[in-house]
Amino acid sequence: MAEILLIDGAYGTELLDRIPPDRPCSALNLTRPERVVELHRAYLAAGARALRTNTFSATTRQEVQAGVRLAREAAGREALVFGSLGPAAAPEACQWLAEARINVVVLETFLDPAELRRAVDRARDAGIVGVIASMAADVLPLLADVEIPAVNCID
Repeated sequence: MAEILLIDGAYGTELLDRIPPDRPCSALNLTRPERVVELHRAYLAAGARALRTNTFSATTRQEVQAGVRLAREAAGREALVFGSLGPAAAPEACQWLAEARINVVVLETFLDPAELRRAVDRARDAGIVGVIASMAADVLPLLADVEIPAVNCID
């Protein structure tokens, strides 16, 4: 029987709900590390057995190193730690994850297939053995002629 590995959920969305959005979420690894660890632990409590580093938009080695350290701190022996990179991350971020001994990276929310291919190549060149690659579809042009009804929300 195949085993199912439950991976954590969105970091950016959750962190932005918890902390005012005055900087990229990856900067919180340095400025509010306790909030990042708190979110990792919430995902563990919900059943996740793989945590992604809070490095989706990382642009500095320090953000990546801190993101890896925080995810490992929260994971302990309960979960695996995967790197996370999005299209806004620095091209060197794959190398920085590899230097931190991350073996699996999740490349997330890429819109351009060629850009995703370059990110996969950078991960492989850095020595990362596992790559999970995902794309996001830009559906706004598809909805241009669709009338969406207004919804009233009452507390």
